[in-house]
Amino acid sequence: MPTPAEKLLTSVLAGDAQAVAGLLDADPQLANLAERSPHRLSVLHIATGRGDLAVVELLLAAGATVDKRSHDGSTPLHEAAAGGQLEVVRALVAAGADTRATTNSGHSPFDAARAGGHRLIAELLAAHPQPGARHTFRGKREWS
Repeated sequence: MPTPAEKLLTSVLAGDAQAVAGLLDADPQLANLAERSPHRLSVLHIATGRGDLAVVELLLAAGATVDKRSHDGSTPLHEAAAGGQLEVVRALVAAGADTRATTNSGHSPFDAARAGGHRLIAELLAAHPQPGARHTFRGKREWS
């Protein structure tokens, strides 16, 4: 029988907002769940990468850490910006996502949007402060 964590991961991957809502109602701590693969993507990373605004909003409302880091230092905002998910980017910024966050290799969400050719997202992120040398995340990890 699958655990609640396995059920949440499956529901997020399927984009099943109703199942996600029920699981988060039963255990809000699941909002910060990370997969056990070497990539260590959180369920918020997965939902943002899929562009699933309804699931993203549910996870944020349940207390998901908006700037949770993956194995390479990327945040959910990096995933949304790289994937061209404008409405998800807006939701993450409204929830307080750090637009200056950089990956372990020094790339910001702005860089991800620009590299993907997502002009509107790049313009939105350009309106926020961009990283300087002292804002990089290199050498630090946030383990889940």
